[in-house]
Amino acid sequence: MQSDIKTLHSLLQKKIQLFVLEHSHYPDIHVIARLLCVILYSRRFFPYYAFNILAGVDENNKGVLYNYDSVGSYCEATHSCVGSGSQLILPILDNRVEQKNQLIKNTNFNLGDDINFVKDAITSATERDIYTGDKTLIYVIDKMGINVNTLDLKQD
Repeated sequence: MQSDIKTLHSLLQKKIQLFVLEHSHYPDIHVIARLLCVILYSRRFFPYYAFNILAGVDENNKGVLYNYDSVGSYCEATHSCVGSGSQLILPILDNRVEQKNQLIKNTNFNLGDDINFVKDAITSATERDIYTGDKTLIYVIDKMGINVNTLDLKQD
């Protein structure tokens, strides 16, 4: 799985570099989303063993998130998670982000609260799912760049 992830990541980076050389500017996130779709679809008979989420900021400084299946089908989403603990985390994210089950909607979240919420959700999934690893990386993407938060999980 790790070799497929590294290979796919390297191939996507090379295709983006080629785009920059040909067009003299970086592609927007929607072009990269389509490019990843084409790369994954080209390997549909022997797909990469990777769970893909593509996130970024579009030309309007709005956050964009794409989910992919193994053969390249993708859709835009407001939130997502992949991996062995995703079945445990996704309902928690649905409740927090979409707030479909709440009578009074709360929109007064700040970045610190959101990061702590994600850490709590991942920690909860780790307690119930034995296949979730020892550490996770939480990426915060905004117009200023990418920040990475590391969360150590199982200490046994």
